[in-house]
Amino acid sequence: FIDMGWRELKIGLEYDGDLHLSDRKRYVKDIGRHEVLGQLDWLMIRVVKEHSDAFILHRVSEAFRGRARLPKSA
Repeated sequence: FIDMGWRELKIGLEYDGDLHLSDRKRYVKDIGRHEVLGQLDWLMIRVVKEHSDAFILHRVSEAFRGRARLPKSA
């Protein structure tokens, strides 16, 4: 369902590869899936091959920092 995730913090990491460009049905389905995950309080990080490792790690680190500040009941 999610390419990589941290359930306890509700952070997900998704790679949008070339398949997302060529398979319109999949692309539309993924948009809906991301909407549902957002409603369930998941923070989804989407990346593509042009993103550098440093950029991806920065985004994940920022997500972890942001979620660490949330109250446990959230």
